[in-house]
Amino acid sequence: MAESILSVDSIRKSLQEAGFDVLVRSLAQLGPIENSEILCAALFCSRRERHQLFVNTRMDCDHLHLTKDVGDLIGAYDRDQLDRGWNRKPNGDASTGICTQSAAIRTGLNPQRWAFGPNRRSG
Repeated sequence: MAESILSVDSIRKSLQEAGFDVLVRSLAQLGPIENSEILCAALFCSRRERHQLFVNTRMDCDHLHLTKDVGDLIGAYDRDQLDRGWNRKPNGDASTGICTQSAAIRTGLNPQRWAFGPNRRSG
Protein backbone atom coordinates (compact mmCIF):
# COMPACT_ATOMS: atom_id res chain seq x y z
CA MET A 1 0.00 0.00 0.00
CA ALA A 2 1.55 3.28 -1.06
CA GLU A 3 1.81 5.95 1.58
CA SER A 4 2.00 9.68 1.03
CA ILE A 5 2.37 12.82 3.10
CA LEU A 6 -1.02 13.81 4.52
CA SER A 7 -2.60 17.08 3.52
CA VAL A 8 -5.43 18.83 5.32
CA ASP A 9 -7.41 19.31 2.10
CA SER A 10 -7.11 15.68 0.98
CA ILE A 11 -8.18 14.33 4.37
CA ARG A 12 -11.05 16.84 4.58
CA LYS A 13 -12.28 15.74 1.14
CA SER A 14 -11.91 12.05 1.99
CA LEU A 15 -13.90 12.44 5.24
CA GLN A 16 -16.63 14.45 3.50
CA GLU A 17 -16.93 11.77 0.82
CA ALA A 18 -17.26 9.18 3.60
CA GLY A 19 -20.09 11.22 5.16
CA PHE A 20 -18.29 12.69 8.18
CA ASP A 21 -18.74 16.31 9.22
CA VAL A 22 -15.37 16.93 10.84
CA LEU A 23 -13.42 20.17 11.10
CA VAL A 24 -9.96 19.32 9.71
CA ARG A 25 -6.85 21.35 10.50
CA SER A 26 -3.10 20.94 10.70
CA LEU A 27 -1.67 19.38 13.87
CA ALA A 28 0.76 22.31 14.02
CA GLN A 29 -2.20 24.53 15.01
CA LEU A 30 -2.39 22.75 18.37
CA GLY A 31 1.11 23.80 19.34
CA PRO A 32 3.35 21.38 21.22
CA ILE A 33 1.58 18.15 22.22
CA GLU A 34 2.89 14.93 23.69
CA ASN A 35 4.06 12.32 21.15
CA SER A 36 3.30 14.57 18.18
CA GLU A 37 6.30 13.15 16.33
CA ILE A 38 4.54 9.78 15.89
CA LEU A 39 0.96 10.96 15.31
CA CYS A 40 -0.77 10.80 11.95
CA ALA A 41 -3.55 12.84 13.54
CA ALA A 42 -5.29 13.84 16.76
CA LEU A 43 -9.08 13.56 17.05
CA PHE A 44 -11.19 15.66 19.43
CA CYS A 45 -14.84 14.62 19.81
CA SER A 46 -17.65 16.56 21.45
CA ARG A 47 -21.41 16.22 21.83
CA ARG A 48 -21.79 20.04 21.73
CA GLU A 49 -19.48 21.02 18.88
CA ARG A 50 -18.19 19.58 15.61
CA HIS A 51 -15.58 16.89 15.94
CA GLN A 52 -12.10 18.16 15.09
CA LEU A 53 -9.27 16.31 13.41
CA PHE A 54 -5.75 17.72 13.47
CA VAL A 55 -3.61 16.12 10.75
CA ASN A 56 0.16 15.80 11.03
CA THR A 57 1.14 17.09 7.60
CA ARG A 58 4.77 16.14 8.26
CA MET A 59 3.99 12.45 8.76
CA ASP A 60 3.99 9.77 6.10
CA CYS A 61 0.61 8.06 6.69
CA ASP A 62 -2.02 6.43 4.52
CA HIS A 63 -5.00 8.67 3.62
CA LEU A 64 -7.52 5.86 3.19
CA HIS A 65 -6.49 4.12 6.38
CA LEU A 66 -6.72 7.37 8.32
CA THR A 67 -10.21 8.07 6.96
CA LYS A 68 -11.38 4.60 8.06
CA ASP A 69 -9.73 4.98 11.47
CA VAL A 70 -11.38 8.37 12.03
CA GLY A 71 -14.77 6.93 11.03
CA ASP A 72 -14.32 4.00 13.40
CA LEU A 73 -13.22 6.27 16.23
CA ILE A 74 -16.12 8.70 15.76
CA GLY A 75 -18.48 5.71 15.76
CA ALA A 76 -16.95 4.44 19.01
CA TYR A 77 -17.33 7.90 20.56
CA ASP A 78 -20.95 8.17 19.41
CA ARG A 79 -21.71 4.73 20.93
CA ASP A 80 -19.81 5.64 24.13
CA GLN A 81 -17.45 2.70 23.59
CA LEU A 82 -14.15 4.39 24.34
CA ASP A 83 -11.11 2.25 25.02
CA ARG A 84 -7.99 3.09 27.03
CA GLY A 85 -6.53 5.01 24.07
CA TRP A 86 -8.90 7.94 24.72
CA ASN A 87 -8.50 10.89 27.07
CA ARG A 88 -11.91 11.65 28.58
CA LYS A 89 -13.03 14.97 30.02
CA PRO A 90 -15.70 15.31 32.72
CA ASN A 91 -17.99 17.17 30.27
CA GLY A 92 -18.15 14.16 27.93
CA ASP A 93 -15.63 15.39 25.38
CA ALA A 94 -12.80 13.02 24.50
CA SER A 95 -9.63 13.00 22.44
CA THR A 96 -7.29 10.42 21.02
CA GLY A 97 -4.16 10.29 18.92
CA ILE A 98 -3.90 8.19 15.78
CA CYS A 99 -0.62 6.55 14.85
CA THR A 100 0.60 3.30 13.45
CA GLN A 101 1.18 0.36 15.77
CA SER A 102 4.80 0.18 14.63
CA ALA A 103 5.36 3.87 15.52
CA ALA A 104 3.90 3.37 19.00
CA ILE A 105 6.11 0.33 19.62
CA ARG A 106 9.21 1.87 18.03
CA THR A 107 9.04 4.96 20.25
CA GLY A 108 8.40 2.94 23.40
CA LEU A 109 4.94 4.34 24.06
CA ASN A 110 3.56 2.61 27.14
CA PRO A 111 1.09 -0.09 25.94
CA GLN A 112 -1.31 1.01 28.69
CA ARG A 113 -1.63 4.35 26.88
CA TRP A 114 -2.68 3.05 23.47
CA ALA A 115 -5.09 0.58 21.97
CA PHE A 116 -5.83 -0.90 18.58
CA GLY A 117 -8.48 1.03 16.68
CA PRO A 118 -12.11 0.00 17.09
CA ASN A 119 -13.10 -3.09 15.11
CA ARG A 120 -9.48 -4.32 15.05
CA ARG A 121 -7.43 -6.78 17.04
CA SER A 122 -4.16 -5.62 15.51
CA GLY A 123 -2.74 -2.60 13.64
